[in-house]
Amino acid sequence: MTDAMLKRWRLLLGQYASIPLAHAGFDRADWQMEQCLDFLYGREYERRDLARRGPRAGSLDGSQLKALDWLQRARRLFPRDTFERV
Repeated sequence: MTDAMLKRWRLLLGQYASIPLAHAGFDRADWQMEQCLDFLYGREYERRDLARRGPRAGSLDGSQLKALDWLQRARRLFPRDTFERV
């Protein structure tokens, strides 16, 4: 499997990726894309009560995405046709 294929699978699986795919050769842009996708899908999981189980730590610090931040980042990271579908 090529590095590009591994990255795609890792982005698709998100937090559910197993250890072999944990980092999949991600660069900074890949991690930003992962964060954008996690923001999008995480909200849907929570809405459906499928959110992550177990202890969670979090804060409202500057590292958390907000809707407007997400829109700007997603527009920059994803191809136009993909962004428009999302």
